[in-house]
Amino acid sequence: DPEDILLICARENDSFQDADKDVSTSMIQLSAAIDGTSASAMTTFDGDCSAQSGYSSKAKFDGGGTLDRGFDFSSTSRRYIKVKNLEITGFDTKGVFAQGLYTDNKDCELDNLWIHDLRGASAVGVDIRGIGCTLKNSRIENIGNDAVYWEGANATITGNTIQYPSLDTVTGDGIQFDKSAANTYIANNTFKNG
Repeated sequence: DPEDILLICARENDSFQDADKDVSTSMIQLSAAIDGTSASAMTTFDGDCSAQSGYSSKAKFDGGGTLDRGFDFSSTSRRYIKVKNLEITGFDTKGVFAQGLYTDNKDCELDNLWIHDLRGASAVGVDIRGIGCTLKNSRIENIGNDAVYWEGANATITGNTIQYPSLDTVTGDGIQFDKSAANTYIANNTFKNG
């Protein structure tokens, strides 16, 4: 339902792996019916279950080098989705994927993610194609191609650490923008390569 908060709980030192996947290529792939109602009433996916004894503050998704995508909310009309407090590692193509027509996929927020060790010439840490999306307080590192690929206007990218992109290709970037990325705000990020 819109505005729900869905907790994704993993025990300390444990992870979700291939046997836990949602579909054959993704750890989590949202159905078309999941949306929030506004930027202040988002549907939230939260990996912090540390209030419960023995559970992690950041659920871990491990693709094991066999799954394509970690968290996939691709749709041409996906709106008002928040993803936070996840560790995403070992996927072949995308850590977080919000693919769709960048004029329709609106108002997503990615907060406190650790996306790392996605290898291969097509591996991208965060692939966002949407209007009004935010990436904040996250660490994206050791990525085969682009750490972040972005299409769509009114983006906010703040407080992130982005390091060691382009490990498996010479064309990867820390952040790569499409020509549609007008009115983008980037501040207080740390970049490191080599």
